[in-house]
Amino acid sequence: MSKPVVLKIDNVRVVRFNNMNYAVERYEDTFVPQTKQYEKRWVFKGYGSTILRCLEIISRNEMLINLDEINHLKDYKNQVVESNNKILSIVKGTD
Repeated sequence: MSKPVVLKIDNVRVVRFNNMNYAVERYEDTFVPQTKQYEKRWVFKGYGSTILRCLEIISRNEMLINLDEINHLKDYKNQVVESNNKILSIVKGTD
């Protein structure tokens, strides 16, 4: 049974885990030992008691930042600003 998705931002989502917790998951390449191949899957990253707490986890762990696209400090800064703007738009309700 799949969990209901409460919030989705790019490759990160927040799902209702149970009546007291939310779970943060990220869609990423993972190695599957049975098939000995990499597959894209939703990977658990942490629990939060509120949606705001889950947004803090996403921000603090830089889950919306693509490290493959960073070559300079300026690239990193731009991605951090973009990531913060996405989260702020969710909090303000403009997205």
